[in-house]
Amino acid sequence: MGTGPVSPLISIIVPVWEDDQLVAELVKGLTGTSELCEWIVVAVRPGEVLRDLDRDGAIRLISCDEPSRGKQQNLGAAVARGELLCFHHADSELRPEHLAALVRVAKDGEVVGGAFHRRFILRECYGESHWSGVSTGWLDLCSAINRYL
Repeated sequence: MGTGPVSPLISIIVPVWEDDQLVAELVKGLTGTSELCEWIVVAVRPGEVLRDLDRDGAIRLISCDEPSRGKQQNLGAAVARGELLCFHHADSELRPEHLAALVRVAKDGEVVGGAFHRRFILRECYGESHWSGVSTGWLDLCSAINRYL
């Protein structure tokens, strides 16, 4: 009797509207996570860069007919195979330590939900002069995540 494919622990669901290149950079920045997580990208009019990632097996691409963050997230959640659903945005940071924190939190039976935690930084650091949201230490799951970061 054979076993089927192993389901990932984390499904990262990314709603996209004209952020194709940001998604490509996000996915490529987290290499070596294919057994831990799956990328589900729900895009309005996806471009070639997303279609290439889908063909290469790096993401599962779902097309959406109109920009609607809620609809896109629901479409992604409907096909997710992970034990944890992580709704993430292409313009926010996601590092290996964030995924490691999720893994640790998943083992804590008292944690059942979570939310984003944001810090805003000046983009002047990057050569631009306006504010930009960058998600850092982005999870605060029922205030328990702080134990794990």
